[in-house]
Amino acid sequence: MKQFILSLVLSGLVGIGRVAAAPPRDMMMPPMQFDLYNIKTPQLIGIIVGCCVFAITIAVVIYLLIASGTLQRALTELANDGLSTSAGAANSGNKKNGGFLSPYDEQPELYDHLLTARTQLPQILDIDTPLKGEKVILRSYRAEKDAKMLFEASNGSAQYHESAYDPGRVWGWCNLELLQPVPVADPLQQLLALGYEDVHPWESQTTFQLYFDTIKKQRQCSLFTIVDQEFAGKAIGMVVLSRNEPANLSVNIENVWITPAFHGSKKAHEAVLLLLSHLFERGYRRVTAMMDERYVSARKFFMRCGFLYEATLRKHQILRQRNCNTALYSLVNSDWVDGEGKLQRLCGWPKKKKVVATEEVAAPTTKPTSASGAMAAGEKKNKKTKTKNKNKDKHQKKN
Repeated sequence: MKQFILSLVLSGLVGIGRVAAAPPRDMMMPPMQFDLYNIKTPQLIGIIVGCCVFAITIAVVIYLLIASGTLQRALTELANDGLSTSAGAANSGNKKNGGFLSPYDEQPELYDHLLTARTQLPQILDIDTPLKGEKVILRSYRAEKDAKMLFEASNGSAQYHESAYDPGRVWGWCNLELLQPVPVADPLQQLLALGYEDVHPWESQTTFQLYFDTIKKQRQCSLFTIVDQEFAGKAIGMVVLSRNEPANLSVNIENVWITPAFHGSKKAHEAVLLLLSHLFERGYRRVTAMMDERYVSARKFFMRCGFLYEATLRKHQILRQRNCNTALYSLVNSDWVDGEGKLQRLCGWPKKKKVVATEEVAAPTTKPTSASGAMAAGEKKNKKTKTKNKNKDKHQKKN
């Protein structure tokens, strides 16, 4: 009881002290009155502008989050976290991914035609019907039909309008390595007595034919022949496909060569154009090209064909007992949508509309092309002859 009375006395003394220390009523600040109707116009404009700026800032931030995909990724991560915690017990019996959610499950699956192609594409590709362009035809290599013409086109002898040349212009940078020794029963074994460097496809037709038959078997290469349409279907070059991976829808182009008589004619570019169109139509997603990093002309060639430089593989191969750093270029199917048109223009392929237009413009205009035009021209000639005769008669009368 005494403690209660003491507490009341202390509280009273504190209240009296506060009242004594408080300022008089006339000196106290009046309470703030917020009356929207009594706000002055400049202040009202400032409030409205501030609210608009705030709303616009919030809207821009939300738009940037949506446009950049940050918001979607955040929602996806939250959903995945929820799935990983709530569905952990449900996935414990899943044998496909070992009872956990794989990161690959977050990506969408490929199109059905791509998944079908990776199970149906052969290891060695073949072209059933030849691919025809404006200048060349690309077909599968047939030894009995093409070996002789290709050997003559690459052995350094004078062909077409080109004089004799060094075969190194064709074979100098080509990959001529064999991955494993040739069996003793193979007739090429006699040519490999001192190693693969002594096998020169340009030495004889037999060497040429046996060499390409061997690399086709050992390295699972696909061989294609470039045929010129101007010179009665003569074979003038080759294209080789290697490192074929149907499971990954990937393949590599190598050893693209053409006889020096047609260098600069864009016929090799057209052959690559025909081959790339065929590969992407069959379902391939990635085509690579690898060459020695010092082979500048080949690097420029593939860049003109639409390939993009990816990397330099250091100490990648040992060729002819020497180190080889490999330059890697690639072209994927998504890039081919625009790259095909650019390569067609590089090869000089005309568009159908432009061809029709040039034919119409090129039609002769000076000579009459119809019966009415011929009659009009005849009437003009008759008028000229009549005027000449009248002038002669007048002159004779005066004389």
